[in-house]
Amino acid sequence: NKTKDNKYLEVSEVLEYNPTKTKERAFKLAVELIAKEEGFKSTAYHDTEGYPTIGYGNKLSSIKYEPLSEYDGLLMTKDTALGLMELKVWGITTGLEVCPHKYTYLRLSAERQAVIISMTYQMGYAGVNGFVQMWEALDDGLFYLAAMEMMDSLWHEQTPARALRASQIMETGET
Repeated sequence: NKTKDNKYLEVSEVLEYNPTKTKERAFKLAVELIAKEEGFKSTAYHDTEGYPTIGYGNKLSSIKYEPLSEYDGLLMTKDTALGLMELKVWGITTGLEVCPHKYTYLRLSAERQAVIISMTYQMGYAGVNGFVQMWEALDDGLFYLAAMEMMDSLWHEQTPARALRASQIMETGET
């Protein structure tokens, strides 16, 4: 079997590759990663960009710095928040399989896919697709360079600790 770059895969790589298993593992890892990065809050709060948010980073409105008094009395249980996050993460996971970078994404390990899922959860498909040099580096298997591109971004300026943790996973392939 050849990759799209006409490189032959090792027999062990072909035998070990199981897209369903990778997708399920990436989903599980992404849920854990997002829960850790977003944290849980049962009441409305402003996220790092000023949007009213609840649960595990569920945006309530597109109005920056909207008074949180608009959401007085709104409570979300941890189970409900987790269920919403899992639905969103599954949708993202499936969506990434048809995105412009699908072939690159599908060749990544579950750990690296989880990073892409988490990034998409935070900034949407358009935001992640805007990391052109990161995708080029990933396509070439240059994970160190991909991690550097993640750090050279507005995303890193806005959420530096999260971007650093994600770039370290992207570089090493370890959570």
